[in-house]
Amino acid sequence: MILIIRLLLESQILDTPPSFWDVLDAPQRWPGMQGDAVYFNREDVKQALHVPTTGKWIECSPGVFPDGDKSLPPAVSILSSVIDRNKRSVIASGQTDMVMINQGTKLVLQNMTWGHDQGFRKPINKDFIIAGQGSTGRFSTERGLTLVEIEKAGHMVPQYQPRGAFQILQFLLGQAESPSASWPSA
Repeated sequence: MILIIRLLLESQILDTPPSFWDVLDAPQRWPGMQGDAVYFNREDVKQALHVPTTGKWIECSPGVFPDGDKSLPPAVSILSSVIDRNKRSVIASGQTDMVMINQGTKLVLQNMTWGHDQGFRKPINKDFIIAGQGSTGRFSTERGLTLVEIEKAGHMVPQYQPRGAFQILQFLLGQAESPSASWPSA
């Protein structure tokens, strides 16, 4: 008990308000890490990203759509076309996301048509295995779309499960046959 109290005091967790959108509570990461502003405003980074070098870059800014966004939702307007035109498309959905809830993602996909059929036909029940961690979710691939449901992650999957996010990227780029590592890992 003393160790727990000591850890709480040393981590200053009691001085940090909870993040209501983040059940994993990583307040140092939202909105924006402290180092983000410095990194994205470096001249070499701006040049590498091919963005204007004038002005200050921040993660989120107000007034992007001051009159609202009247365009159709991407799942209705373009997502199925993107999936149909690519060999591999991946949607990674964090199971502990309180902003973009995993069940909502699945509901949208079940009502969307791609590859001349609607939704997933099989359960999303293959183990998503992260090398060195074990099973950390489920995935399924149908008609060029892979949905990966990742445990202990919000919508910023690389923040919470960096190894898993890297595996998913390797799969998306065609460097791996599956987003999941083999089990047991070599």
